[in-house]
Amino acid sequence: MFKKCEPGSFSFETAVGRCSFSWTKKGISRFVLNSDDSSSKPTPAPAKAVARRIKQHLKGKPDQLLDIPVDYSSIPEFHKKVFKALRRVKSGKVITYGELAKKAGKPGAARAVGTAMASNPVPMIIPCHRVLPANNSKDPVKRLGSFSSDGGAWTKAKLLHAEGFIWNEEHAEGLRVLSKDKQMRKLIKEHGPYFPLSTVYGSQYGVLVESIIHQQISMAAARTVGRRVRELTPGELFPTPEEMLALPDEKIKLCGMSYQKVSFLKSLAQHVFDGTLQLNKLPKMDDEEAIKTLCMVKGIGKWTAEMYLMFNLGRLDVWPVQDLGLMNGVKLLDGLDEAPTAKQLQPIGDKWKPYRSMATWYLWRSL
Repeated sequence: MFKKCEPGSFSFETAVGRCSFSWTKKGISRFVLNSDDSSSKPTPAPAKAVARRIKQHLKGKPDQLLDIPVDYSSIPEFHKKVFKALRRVKSGKVITYGELAKKAGKPGAARAVGTAMASNPVPMIIPCHRVLPANNSKDPVKRLGSFSSDGGAWTKAKLLHAEGFIWNEEHAEGLRVLSKDKQMRKLIKEHGPYFPLSTVYGSQYGVLVESIIHQQISMAAARTVGRRVRELTPGELFPTPEEMLALPDEKIKLCGMSYQKVSFLKSLAQHVFDGTLQLNKLPKMDDEEAIKTLCMVKGIGKWTAEMYLMFNLGRLDVWPVQDLGLMNGVKLLDGLDEAPTAKQLQPIGDKWKPYRSMATWYLWRSL
């Protein structure tokens, strides 16, 4: 395909973001998702044809892309076997690391397959997004596993969604229900799969810290404050309960919070540290009981508890009528002059039961 072409690169837009790839005379040598690379000029016809096929594939028109050549010249022999076996996994299907190791002729080498996936130079053409861990976790990151391309598990979820695979059957049913609403169907098409991650830093405790930070401020402001709080201690996570209790109030306040919100974070840290709040018991409670338990902590009101249920417990029918983002999302969706009040929001969500958490998430994404 590229035998008569000089080596070069091409960048193009797709349904999941901007992509780019490079080629040699032997085939595609590099593929980058979420890329800002530039294109060679002039772009040869084979490169344009590859881009066109990938764009159509990611729009929902399956293409195995098997005939697109890959330059394997610098790839280790076992990795080459893994990649060739993986290319035969059909669009919309997935395979585990162990199953792929067996197909590559090395049963039991799941870890080695993981190493190959991490070094894959041409994702999409060699579809490493179709390789999942052997578990049925409801946690999206644990279920989908790692993904070395920019965006991590979220990018992996978008690629699988574009190919018609939805990692969670409850989510799949929710998408079917929500898609009966024309406006919601449009949001789903635009924003891809339901992927309720509040943070990549998310321990159970960390989700609650983040929820308190988000109280009554914009999402952009909350991201900034959250980053500053994480930077108070070494590593990427929020300070542990013990570390939070040891930090001076003034130092936390300088991250962009009021003293009142600082006291809320300290209260949460104290309850978790001394065992008054046992987060591992919450998954066994129904929504109402879990919200009541969380609200015993100073600073955790119904809204914060609802965020926890959505993002950490995976509850699918939460409708947080006090949420400013939800109010603005409904205003935008329905073309209203003013955002609805909490009281006005209550009946609006009825048409999306029992998947109001999912509807909320898509309304947030629309902002």
